[in-house]
Amino acid sequence: MKKFILVMLCVAFSVSHAYAQVLSDGRYVITSRHSELVLDVEDNSLENGANIQQWGYAANANQHFDLVSRGSGYYSIISVSSGKAVDVYNMSQDAGGEIRQWEYWGGDGQLWKLSTSDNEYFTITSKLNGLNLDVWQWSTAPGGDIRQWTATGAANQQFSFEKITADACEGLASGGLYKITNYSSKKSLDIASYSNSNGANLLQWNETGGANQQFYLEQLSGTDRWVIKASHSGLVLEVADASSSNGANIQQWAYTEGAHQQWRLQQSAEFDGAYAIISVGSGKALTVAGSDAGDNIYQNSDAANSSQRWYITALDSSCSGSSGGSRSNNYSAGVNGFAAQYGADGLSTTTGGGNNTAVQVSSCSQLQSLVQNSSAKVIQLPNSTLDCRTAARTQAVCKLPCGSGYTKPLYRIPTSSQSCVDLGGSNSDLINLTRNESTLSVGSNTTIIGSGSASKVIGASFDLSGSSNVILKNFTIADVNPALIEAGDAISLDNSSHIWIDHMRMTRISDGLLDSYDSANVTISWSHFDGINTDLCWGTDPYVSMLKNTQATFHHNFFDSGYGRNPKILGSSSRVHLYNNYWKDIYYFSMSVSDSARAKVEGNYYQDANRPHWNEGGYIDADVSSNRYTGKSTSSSQDDSGSSSWDVGMYSYSLDNVDKLPSTIPAGVGPN
Repeated sequence: MKKFILVMLCVAFSVSHAYAQVLSDGRYVITSRHSELVLDVEDNSLENGANIQQWGYAANANQHFDLVSRGSGYYSIISVSSGKAVDVYNMSQDAGGEIRQWEYWGGDGQLWKLSTSDNEYFTITSKLNGLNLDVWQWSTAPGGDIRQWTATGAANQQFSFEKITADACEGLASGGLYKITNYSSKKSLDIASYSNSNGANLLQWNETGGANQQFYLEQLSGTDRWVIKASHSGLVLEVADASSSNGANIQQWAYTEGAHQQWRLQQSAEFDGAYAIISVGSGKALTVAGSDAGDNIYQNSDAANSSQRWYITALDSSCSGSSGGSRSNNYSAGVNGFAAQYGADGLSTTTGGGNNTAVQVSSCSQLQSLVQNSSAKVIQLPNSTLDCRTAARTQAVCKLPCGSGYTKPLYRIPTSSQSCVDLGGSNSDLINLTRNESTLSVGSNTTIIGSGSASKVIGASFDLSGSSNVILKNFTIADVNPALIEAGDAISLDNSSHIWIDHMRMTRISDGLLDSYDSANVTISWSHFDGINTDLCWGTDPYVSMLKNTQATFHHNFFDSGYGRNPKILGSSSRVHLYNNYWKDIYYFSMSVSDSARAKVEGNYYQDANRPHWNEGGYIDADVSSNRYTGKSTSSSQDDSGSSSWDVGMYSYSLDNVDKLPSTIPAGVGPN
């Protein structure tokens, strides 16, 4: 469940609760009491008729609304991003009528009365029909609909209004001033007794706004390490006596450049973007002892508990650090799994282009020229399509039968050692077709980030061979020779390391959506492996993903309508952890291991997915009781070699409620 966060997002605004009967005019975030998600204009649309939905808070303008009093106790609610009003669509009088945005014209369908509930939450009632805004069908998923319904006073009809007094931006800025609040207790880090002395204790306390609850965050140049300096004393947070033991106290001290005074700030998607604050010296997490004011702060092994996660809220009047300069986003925030672990390449985590200012591209040629070198860089794609297809090039292919019941042929490129007969053809004759993909060779220390849900690159294969420290995030890769087989991957790894692939969508790809060889420290999260491809005779991509001698984490991904290799894991060096993924309508097999590969499989949902975890000659530690199997998945391969078959020490992670994955995963994967 997403929580409303005015936090972790370098927020250059303050929040004031408005609990009075009538709210003052101003700019607000509107949060459902039931789901703790915020009102959102779908896809950041500017168009009349765009849907009003709920979504996790991202500090975007399509989640901010201007409340304007129109007299007689009624308000208009105007989207900041589009300038359009929250509107009863088509002037509906029906319970269940849709709520959209529309150009403001002052009609009763655009006027709303706010009434208090519990002196903290408000019902929002239409002047047109007396119906309340309602989280439709009690949804808790991002993308859940907002509609109108008969007044019930239930939590799905109650909303809080948080007033924004300035604009917001993402990321943590080096030199910025912040407060740090525990995810669970909602209390602030506090230097005891406002002390200026070395050794003064760190504890949690009710928020006072005092300088002993304010901290400067200073990132060490060229690293992922931060120093946390108390505003009132100028002393930094440290682990007492440089201890590596669980339970060691946290205090303030003059900075001596010790690793026990340096911290890694790792954003956690599982905790709504709150951060784990990890000591560089000990590798242990900042932890609070309880929920009361005055409870102690100490270090402990990170168990991904709420007592170990912290909202970080900016207190500056601007998003830039105190030393000036432009603000840059931290697109590596939230990396986890193997990509966040120390590797043989000498890196301790994956940062991509780091906090460098993003370079926006508007053409494929510009993108291709920028990604090649290994200097640290952040490249931002537009919220539209970049076409990377080349002029058509001749390609000799085999024309093959698709199989019983199919009249449409299959066109496949043979390897140098194959003939068309080897591939099932009636003869060895080749025919000439065309291909048009381009290859983008991505250098090390690169972040490529889409700027919105419509960010898409068509006709490009992203080749990360030999590269390390790369982040691909928030865009779609599509249409790589979709009518051919073996004519280009979406993403290729070969001898690659520290790679994070997050919130991506791959669809209509000739070969692998993601193929990886001899690679390590790879994490794939919140991505959509879309197997539907009507250009092929089967209507689905046959080769979704193959991993050979690769160390990878897959979590919160959607494997959708693929044929096989979702993924196929082989090679004795492969160690692949798959948790909280969702497989749906998989025709041949979901995932498999062979050639002594090892996999750990837990907390996944399989819906009509053949061979959920299939052992063809490897090892699978499958916590079968933690997985869910429905439809044809219940009678297919659920192979389990036992927990002793997994031989890798694990990082910190937590499992979501598996029964909610069919709703939360499709709504959350891919670019947003």
